[in-house]
Amino acid sequence: MDVTQDMSVDELRREVRRLWDLQRDVINALSEAPEVPPPHVLRFLSKAAKFPEDAGRGRQMQYEHGFDAIPLRVEYELGAGLWSRILAGLKVSDTEGEPT
Repeated sequence: MDVTQDMSVDELRREVRRLWDLQRDVINALSEAPEVPPPHVLRFLSKAAKFPEDAGRGRQMQYEHGFDAIPLRVEYELGAGLWSRILAGLKVSDTEGEPT
């Protein structure tokens, strides 16, 4: 939604709520590290993804996790590919803190 346009109070409330929910869901995904976060988080992450690498990995993940988890659109595939890189980094950082 273009926030430069005039918005009613109700529209503004909905937009603020949507953004607050997205922020909360991204934070939850980073702290809980699920195999695949919710689709709206994947779509958000797609803005920072690398094409075509993340799209290819995201397509592989679609077959592993199903199309309900990762819908058949390139933005979700990109987000899933980026998420797999984030998840790999989270797993590496967890093992670095363990005693050998």
